[in-house]
Amino acid sequence: MTGDPSGDNWIHRRRQSGRAAILAALAMLLGTISLAFTVAHNWPGEASRTALATWFLVLPVACWVAGWTGFIARDARFNFSFLVLACAAAGASVVLRPDELRLLSLGEFGVTVLAAGSSLVLRQRGLDAEEARGSEDGLGQSLLEELQWWWRFRQARRTALSWRSPSVEESRRLLTHPTMGRFADVAVALAEWDGRRWIVLERDWHGWPDPERYVVFALEDDEVWLAQDFGRWPKAWGERPA
Repeated sequence: MTGDPSGDNWIHRRRQSGRAAILAALAMLLGTISLAFTVAHNWPGEASRTALATWFLVLPVACWVAGWTGFIARDARFNFSFLVLACAAAGASVVLRPDELRLLSLGEFGVTVLAAGSSLVLRQRGLDAEEARGSEDGLGQSLLEELQWWWRFRQARRTALSWRSPSVEESRRLLTHPTMGRFADVAVALAEWDGRRWIVLERDWHGWPDPERYVVFALEDDEVWLAQDFGRWPKAWGERPA
């Protein structure tokens, strides 16, 4: 989760996150191109192979250029599974290409794995910088509490809640709260349900490798009954307050 945006460590994490996102994009680009040429090489017919290779080369490059700004802004929603797929795509070339291209295939696979691994390492370094500030990456919850919160949120997102926009004073109190204030940047919605106070905050920086867009807190007698990140506003909750 996001730490205090006024601290140097938060700036360091943002920088690490940006580099991690670029390397993740590079790994996916390399994996896609490697698989494209592997498929094209085994495609029957010289003309068909040339056309297929050209198409698979142009497509990922176009996606790369179009998505560049999104990666820098950390809005692209790619995660660990996409990096695994990129490495698997590059690894397929080692098996499917002929022996005379084995060295080239191993090189492509190695570079893809290196980019993917470096992306994960940089992301983790950014998170570790936050944890070093006093476990600000979480609330000190146990694994059991994590599972309980996940299950409670799963039930809550299926329930129609009556949300309202917080007042200016309510927003100020939430964003300066010693616990909730360090996890997001804007207070967007409040609700009362089942004897608990529900609060949704929004982050300015979100999307992998940064945290999800929203974080919801449910307070019961001023104690945290639930805290959960989520990316999309649940349909059952109706329209998000303006």
